[in-house]
Amino acid sequence: MLNPIWSFAGFSLGVVSAALGPKASMASTIAVKEVIVGHYQKQVDVLGHTETDPELLNTLAHFCDEELEYKDITVASRGEKVPAYQILKFLIQKGYKAAIKIAEKI
Repeated sequence: MLNPIWSFAGFSLGVVSAALGPKASMASTIAVKEVIVGHYQKQVDVLGHTETDPELLNTLAHFCDEELEYKDITVASRGEKVPAYQILKFLIQKGYKAAIKIAEKI
């Protein structure tokens, strides 16, 4: 139900960050990946303490590892060196965290 909204928001973030330049695009990716890694890790931690499907747990752990790898790649490309990085990171992460909370409520 929310996919069209999330797709539009993600596309818009990509367009805006790309328009600001390659480092801004990398900075945006770092911010997003940090939130996604945290979200996956939280799910892995919670499910790891339950009698859940091991395949599901392994899949989530794999997704988390992949996202962490992507984050490391963007950090290596010096995305954190963009002017106003902390502000950009704060805004992006607040938006993503809000989206996660909304999705969890629905």
